[in-house]
Amino acid sequence: MLTEKGHEFIKKIIKILILTAFCMIFGTLILWEIKPEIFINMYLEYTGTGKAENKAVEAMSKLEVMSESDIKPESDIKSESDIKSESDNTSKLKVRLKSENWGDKYSIIKDVAYSDKYPASYMDIYFCDDAVEDKPVFIFIHGGGYVYGDKNIAESGTDDADGMTEFAETVLDSGYVFISMDYALAPEYTYPTPVYQVNELVKYLYDNVDKLDIDMDNVVVGGCSAGGQIAAQFACIQTNSEYASKTGIKPVMSKDSLKGVYLGCALLDCERFGITGDLKTDYIFYKMGRVYFNEDAAEGKDVAEEASVINYVNSDFPAAFICDGNRATFTDQAVRMADKLEELGVETERVIYDKDYKKSVGHIFDISESEEGKIARKKMGEFLRRIIDE
Repeated sequence: MLTEKGHEFIKKIIKILILTAFCMIFGTLILWEIKPEIFINMYLEYTGTGKAENKAVEAMSKLEVMSESDIKPESDIKSESDIKSESDNTSKLKVRLKSENWGDKYSIIKDVAYSDKYPASYMDIYFCDDAVEDKPVFIFIHGGGYVYGDKNIAESGTDDADGMTEFAETVLDSGYVFISMDYALAPEYTYPTPVYQVNELVKYLYDNVDKLDIDMDNVVVGGCSAGGQIAAQFACIQTNSEYASKTGIKPVMSKDSLKGVYLGCALLDCERFGITGDLKTDYIFYKMGRVYFNEDAAEGKDVAEEASVINYVNSDFPAAFICDGNRATFTDQAVRMADKLEELGVETERVIYDKDYKKSVGHIFDISESEEGKIARKKMGEFLRRIIDE
């Protein structure tokens, strides 16, 4: 039996422990608000780092020390010395792809400059070597949370995108010319710079139809993750004049020429860019979203709401292929988008795995070598062949 003094001592110890815990929690919350990347760095040091995590922290850290003048407006023109001259494009040669990742029937024209207005305005153009002329065009926009990633597929082999080569081959075998584009990245270039760059690329294609032997009356635009959001917004601008006016971005092609859009694990409700159901992923996506949609530089404009294509699609939106997984991704957004398009009468194909599926299917599974990725690509090929005009 404890004495009365013993009970008092234990009570004091408990009070001290409670007070200490309260101080630790309160201090942690304050530190999280002031310097949240400390926690993600600690987490990454414990669990192992990945490209997305590192880039999110790096971009956020850069944004915190950047002045307003460091963040480029959409009208910013890159200096002439930083851009390859237009003559570089005309001398580009089609080169047969000989990598072990590719079959023996594909060629590429690399590093074609499609504009001189922004950095990273280059594209790689892939062809299937056959006798077919005037092929439809598939414009692919890479993901990377708006802060990293690039157009390179011929040298692809990253852990999270081993199926990217097969993705491009599927598009090529479906009768398309496949174009993979670079675009300027945050934090230096924020919303909506990449959308302007898609416009620039399309204008370049129109100016070079004969040289590239392409059919600009049959165009599909698509992308994965952040690239899917950019593709969806571009498509919405081309097909909804009121939305184009709202964004201030002019359409560059007729809605009848834009035959389809590919949305692979795409962010479609940008006000929920940090909500996937996975704590680690939510944090990373939240940081990336804050960098790209930089509200501090938006002059009071709710850019995340404006970029939420799910709020603005109409019955003129092109035929859509929508796929998503069931872990650490935007599953609910994909379902909502597919449901809405179907209600509007838009041709929609979905490959969406819900939580009841037999196994975990992660973000950008569609460019992985998983069984589900292969299924998605097969269905995508069927979709692409179906929607173009013969």
